[in-house]
Amino acid sequence: MVAAAVKKEIPMSNSQDQRQTGDVRQIAVGHRHFVTRYDLESTGDTRRTSTSRSARFTMKLRLLFLMGSLAWIDQSVWAQQKTATLTANSRSLSLSPASFYNPFYGTLTDFFTTFDGRTDTFPLVQRVGLGTILFSGELRPRSAQAGVYEMDYAIYSGTFGWVEYGSITANLPTTDSDNNGLPDVAQRDKAVNISFNGTIKSDAPSVQTTSYTGSMTRAAGQISGSYSTTSANGITLSGNVQVQNVSGTVTYSRGPQNLMTLNLSLSDPVGTTRTANGSTTFTVNSVNQITFPQFLLTSSDNKTYTVLTNSVLNRSGKRYAGNAALADGIVETSWADAVNWVVEITDNNDSDGNGIPDLSDTVTVPKPVMSYSRSGTNLVLAWTGQFILQSSTNVSGPYSDLSGITSPYATKIASEARRFFRLRN
Repeated sequence: MVAAAVKKEIPMSNSQDQRQTGDVRQIAVGHRHFVTRYDLESTGDTRRTSTSRSARFTMKLRLLFLMGSLAWIDQSVWAQQKTATLTANSRSLSLSPASFYNPFYGTLTDFFTTFDGRTDTFPLVQRVGLGTILFSGELRPRSAQAGVYEMDYAIYSGTFGWVEYGSITANLPTTDSDNNGLPDVAQRDKAVNISFNGTIKSDAPSVQTTSYTGSMTRAAGQISGSYSTTSANGITLSGNVQVQNVSGTVTYSRGPQNLMTLNLSLSDPVGTTRTANGSTTFTVNSVNQITFPQFLLTSSDNKTYTVLTNSVLNRSGKRYAGNAALADGIVETSWADAVNWVVEITDNNDSDGNGIPDLSDTVTVPKPVMSYSRSGTNLVLAWTGQFILQSSTNVSGPYSDLSGITSPYATKIASEARRFFRLRN
């Protein structure tokens, strides 16, 4: 993003089994929990127990363990946090202003900003203080036209003010050497040394079209490089070109809810590097795909970035790559810019050595262990893991949490005719 100090008022448009004795059966049911049921019925036989009043009664104890597809995890295995690396690059580039000489106007400066598709109004610009303006510098890819990029421009004279504005298209190579879905020209870790061409279309003060040729270079791993263009009418422009990059680490844990914390460094056209942090859930669709809901990142200078919903990353080896959309990639401007990104997560964690990173691997979850026993007139339930015991008078529910209950749990057998128990995460 380029902040240009211009002492001029500017026309603007705001355009994530243990078993004890008893009658025990396992039944597959629809809920995803361990459910224990006991029925108490007066009978004329077996199992006599004295109450505190020495009254004798007979009852028959039947317990059923209903176990279906369990949606919980063994906390000792799954709660482990693991770290992977993340990098993201905007599909847009950013060009700095360029100055050139005109015999009539003298020295002119060409500013670049986000393409808005309009020809009847001044390009997108923002006043950020007295005599100071802000252009985004964004050169963004045109939708559904691979290799075609576009931006708006405005030319300024220190003597005459704004003398021309219009739009520019650039035809850039679509080479994607690592097949991650992002052209090398916009990827920080790829070297750039290209020639390109395009068209300049003036909207004011008159409509004119001219062609140009250009070159662009940038070393691998660098944010900034340089560009140079020469138009058919002999005007040469040169300046800096910059990629927009995010990199850092993600810490994740798999569980009933998959969680991820992001610790990132942002480099954008504002010219500063800042940190950004956030957290989100994520869904593992298969060993080859994960998705993210909408979530927020907050930068060290208190800017908020919204990553929009349904970011899908597909796996190739240890790398997960895919598209992500931001509500606004350059939050300093009043319009949405640099919104389309390619995100990559590289995970070297592979606990079982099967070649699938732990981020999306299918892990065999141990079956739960729940036991019951009788102690006097009490039924004692015991289980492993950090679960909440629930109970109901009907097998189909509704179930209510038993607050403050931990394993083992004892309940009076004779207190009621029937009661069902289950565990939830």
